[in-house]
Amino acid sequence: MSNNLSDVFEQYKDKKFIFAKPGGNWGDHLIYFGAEHLAEKLGLNYESKTKAEFLALEEITDAVIYIHGGGAFNSWCSDSGFKLLTVALKKKNNIVIYGPASCGNNESFLNEKFTECFNENNSSACYMFARERNSYLMFTSIPILQNSVQILQDVDTAFHLTKEVITNRVGKKGLTMTFMASEMIMKPVMFRMILASMKWFLIPLFCVLVLNIG
Repeated sequence: MSNNLSDVFEQYKDKKFIFAKPGGNWGDHLIYFGAEHLAEKLGLNYESKTKAEFLALEEITDAVIYIHGGGAFNSWCSDSGFKLLTVALKKKNNIVIYGPASCGNNESFLNEKFTECFNENNSSACYMFARERNSYLMFTSIPILQNSVQILQDVDTAFHLTKEVITNRVGKKGLTMTFMASEMIMKPVMFRMILASMKWFLIPLFCVLVLNIG
């Protein structure tokens, strides 16, 4: 049985992958970089698409659709995560993977939104990863996910990065900008948002701080 994202990627290594980016801030881009770095380490054949580019694709068949994780499953973020999942599931005969994500604690809201997502499920298989225990327990409490998805838990994909990987990707100047952008989340207004979202905005900051020191 597959237990982590690497295992699932390896399981479908011979297929074409499409990585869909829900959109977001510098922290989200660290998540994207981490998943792409993992894919490259495993030798996956993947194409990276923005939300708009992915939604514009008319036909996807016999591929693996990977939607980057993050904190999209709550009532105060944009609908990007739910939207991409809904469209991915409508495509016929594909494997759909939602990367390590966290969610809010409004069970009725999540039940309604995920039921809408799976209203037209034409995927061959679907995996959803939680990036921490509370979200894993919430996912397993949603009836439609219990019946339609293999629910797993793994670390935020930003943790697949090293300082060298980020430097090679964005250069030293980009690394400094990433650090500064992540540091901004410690401002008072954003701090309240961090607490409201179970502190998951701290993950990119923690990663960059460790990498910058290391």
